[in-house]
Amino acid sequence: MKIQMTQHKEICIADLFEEYFKEYYPLIDIQIKSEISLYKKIRLLIKKNGEHFIAKCNDALRYAYDTKYGDWDNVNDLRKYYGEDWCSPVRKYFENIESYHNVIDIGCNDGRELRDLLSENYSKPKITLTDISTRAIKKLLQSIVSKHFEVINESFLDVKIQSNKFNYCISLRTLHGSGMDLDKSISKCYKITKPGGLILLSVSNGYTDEFSGQPLKGMYDYATGLIDEKKPYEIARKIADKLKEHKANGDVLVIEGNSEIFIVAYKNEK
Repeated sequence: MKIQMTQHKEICIADLFEEYFKEYYPLIDIQIKSEISLYKKIRLLIKKNGEHFIAKCNDALRYAYDTKYGDWDNVNDLRKYYGEDWCSPVRKYFENIESYHNVIDIGCNDGRELRDLLSENYSKPKITLTDISTRAIKKLLQSIVSKHFEVINESFLDVKIQSNKFNYCISLRTLHGSGMDLDKSISKCYKITKPGGLILLSVSNGYTDEFSGQPLKGMYDYATGLIDEKKPYEIARKIADKLKEHKANGDVLVIEGNSEIFIVAYKNEK
């Protein structure tokens, strides 16, 4: 597996989660010895400390995402390098969107990615936007001028959403993030999408190298401090396989874009 050298440094959500507890609850031991995902670590902490601990964990997660993603203009985002062309491979899927359609964007941040995706159709459908970052949501609310938006400031897995509600379920560069359970998130996306509806997911694939200013493909590896070129493709294939397990209608497409790898599927109509 090829690893690239880079000037890029990535803030770790798990480290920020621990930082929150050290700052606000220094007497609480949140150390889990085994090397597990942050989501599993949170489940173990809640099991250890009781259901009341959920609120503290959610606050710590919100702090982490506020710190890392609360101001998207300060994020090393490869989309900036390509402008609106970052979503050109998938914009066609939204050309026929109508006013009676329901759209959800999970991990929407300040709403800019959905504006790029829907383009001139942005004001047409009923839109639900979710993100755990309070800072990002505040920025989003400043740009919303229509009543056809519903905004939810919670983690996706905690949001109560009825089944078969959305014609378009979008979650870009979110479900594979720290603090998320990928399998449960994909299952929930499938559940809330209407039969025949579109599911569009993506996996981040690159940064702007801080030394050269050029695109650098891959995903940051916290263990080595380097960029792993293969990891985005491995995660994308895993997501595609999970959608196939849900018997998505027809082929599940994996499409390489400039800044990420898109996964496109339609929910079975039966």
